[in-house]
Amino acid sequence: MKRTTTLILIAGLAAALAGCAQMQASGARDQSYDFGQLDRVAVVKIDGRLQSEADKNQLTDLINQRLLAKGYSPVERQQVKSVMAERDFQVSSATEAADLGQLLNVDAAVIANVPQYQEELSMSLKMVDVENASILWTSSGTASTGGEVSKIAAGVTGAVAGAAVGGDATDSTIGAAAGGAAGGAAGATIGEQLTPQKREQASKLIGKLFESLPAQIGG
Repeated sequence: MKRTTTLILIAGLAAALAGCAQMQASGARDQSYDFGQLDRVAVVKIDGRLQSEADKNQLTDLINQRLLAKGYSPVERQQVKSVMAERDFQVSSATEAADLGQLLNVDAAVIANVPQYQEELSMSLKMVDVENASILWTSSGTASTGGEVSKIAAGVTGAVAGAAVGGDATDSTIGAAAGGAAGGAAGATIGEQLTPQKREQASKLIGKLFESLPAQIGG
């Protein structure tokens, strides 16, 4: 009973602390450009620490939601990937982003970079004019995701659970220690994964980044 109570308390602490975060962002735009002439926009590049397609798809969806909220018409990521695969196209510069944007028949292309996505999330967004590859808007920021706290708390939670299982299984101190070590390792691994708290912070940070982007007329 004591083990169960301790496990519940630690799990609750992990969830509560993981939700705590600090956030800051700044952006700039081309003051001479009329953003009212933009309509179709495509996220053409997700760079940085995100490796899995699932994570890139999710981040693109979050960005597209903000584009919609600003009155723009975003292109689905699957369409972007399809054109890139068909043309064997790679994006590594603003010029290439503009070229892909022309193939997609959009007015502007967006490049996202996520250099950090663990205990601290950092992200930058750049909007490129597909006609001349000039930078229309850029924004960057950081947010504390609580990832390190989650990792530690998950490790402790796993250790308590593992110790309970190990102790019950062998009824010995050695069994409890072995179970605790295994549970701690498993818990720490869980803490390193892209948790719902991190995804929520990513959504909030993207919203903060978009504050400096002018809204489309009627958006």
